[in-house]
Amino acid sequence: MFARHARAHTAAFLVVVMHSETLRERFGRNTANHRTTAGLTQEQLAEIVDVTPVTISNIERGKKSPRFDLIQAIADALCIDPAELFTPGHPDT
Repeated sequence: MFARHARAHTAAFLVVVMHSETLRERFGRNTANHRTTAGLTQEQLAEIVDVTPVTISNIERGKKSPRFDLIQAIADALCIDPAELFTPGHPDT
């Protein structure tokens, strides 16, 4: 009985520990994927959208959430619809 309870508890713990991607992380991953597909470096994208390369790095790593105007600028620079930056399952992932 105790062993069965311990297994159930362990399984529940594993479910909690598993990480699901946040919207911020998805946006960052998609930004990085689209940027590399477009053949741009972080520095080049930063220059086009008038932010620092550190800002682009923080966005791509899911550490910073961009403002709406920056989301639009990034999408314009990458020649995509802004919604593509939020869509799960970018083909390059």
